[in-house]
Amino acid sequence: MADSHDWCNRVTGETLASHPTPHVFGDLLEQVPGGSYNPADSFHEKARAISLAWLNQSQECKVHDGFCWIQPVDLDIFGLPCTDNSRSGLKKYEEGPTGPIFAVYAKRHIADKTPLLIIENTRELRLDVITLLLGDHFFLWQLWVDAEDGGHNGVSRKRTFVICSHQDWTSCMYDPFELYAAIAARVKKHIATKPSDYVTATDDEILREASHGALVRGVQFRPHELDLTYLLNKRELTCIDDFKSKYAELYPGTSAEDDPDLVCFLGDSTGNRYTWSGTSGKISTFRLNAKTGKYFLPHCKRWLTAGDRLGAKGFPCETKCCRGNGSAADSYP
Repeated sequence: MADSHDWCNRVTGETLASHPTPHVFGDLLEQVPGGSYNPADSFHEKARAISLAWLNQSQECKVHDGFCWIQPVDLDIFGLPCTDNSRSGLKKYEEGPTGPIFAVYAKRHIADKTPLLIIENTRELRLDVITLLLGDHFFLWQLWVDAEDGGHNGVSRKRTFVICSHQDWTSCMYDPFELYAAIAARVKKHIATKPSDYVTATDDEILREASHGALVRGVQFRPHELDLTYLLNKRELTCIDDFKSKYAELYPGTSAEDDPDLVCFLGDSTGNRYTWSGTSGKISTFRLNAKTGKYFLPHCKRWLTAGDRLGAKGFPCETKCCRGNGSAADSYP
């Protein structure tokens, strides 16, 4: 965040006085006193207890090394936790351990009368929970969003965004659903990426990635080798063989190595499930184990580097990608 703030100031020519360093606070739950609710209670009981609790007006700031006031904002964009919505989170939803975070978030913005909130989450988010917490104070619109709506057709990332507009401080000038659909249609008409568009790493970046991988895995680093299959373990190599066989089965007469848009996720063992771009034409959604699980490119005989993955998330790391995104390439760090 500090680097992003510095970059924005350099691009716009602003000074620190115009845009002070942002605050970075820790656990959102610390905005209410400890013991404000009983962890064993149901979500509705926790939400009620939190709504009656004292709301702290300051919190420890990671940037300024002390307690700072929690300033009201005009717009808050927040990715509320989604782990309890997933299979790994046992689909506990609001009854899971992250449920109280939703209640504290709502309490803060009800108290501050924040004009506009945009909540991002997986598509399993339950709108009735947001309505319970914010519906008395905000108008709600839920949008269903995909990466291809912004031109990123080469990556899969289906999400939902809930627009929360304060009933006393805002008015709706244009239907959000119609506006989003119109913008998405216009963008998709002109832009549609492929997985290979995100394969931008230089040889130097690939070798740095290989060096780190060799260190972590206890393998001898080969300083001039761009074929990184020597760094893969036995299970991962078996997965690649399975992906190649599946590809040949689906597309007779073709080879996985000849497809520059084929990206295979090695974080899951193959079997009945293949997490790849072979059928969708999209890089599969980056998950929690994407840090260690490799997104392998049979055509390049390597995996997506950190820079490649950032590009697939819409964060350009190369000058040519900056220009393609319309970013300020000359000032990008």
